[in-house]
Amino acid sequence: MSRIAVDFDGTLVTKAWPGIGEWFPGAIRSMHELREAGHHVFLYSSRLNPCWPDGRERDPGEWEAELRRVREMLDSAGLAWMEIFTDIKQGKPHFDLLIDDKAMFFPGRPGSWSKILPAVLLKVGDEDSFEAVMAEADRRTEDE
Repeated sequence: MSRIAVDFDGTLVTKAWPGIGEWFPGAIRSMHELREAGHHVFLYSSRLNPCWPDGRERDPGEWEAELRRVREMLDSAGLAWMEIFTDIKQGKPHFDLLIDDKAMFFPGRPGSWSKILPAVLLKVGDEDSFEAVMAEADRRTEDE
């Protein structure tokens, strides 16, 4: 079956950084249902990266404590079977599907970028560039 990577903050639990939020309704049940359907479901979260976004290594004791907090939360929710991917230094893990609150679907066909670029710009809050892209799209439509 499929390998499904699932984000933690904002996907399984509400955002509460640096704390840990509450489980989203249906999250625990859905993880069990995916597993019962034969899929390999695992946690892939920036929260559990041994390095900060700027590349500096985190304090090993703090990182291990964070990993324990998340592991205990998974275990107490009956998700003790759920693997936590922590080998970020090796790059992103192999997965067939990523479930993440910050992800955007990319169809992977010719013309896909022109279709999703406006949505990407809005998602990152770049309204000026969005307006420019939309104006250019309107000009192209008029030329056709």
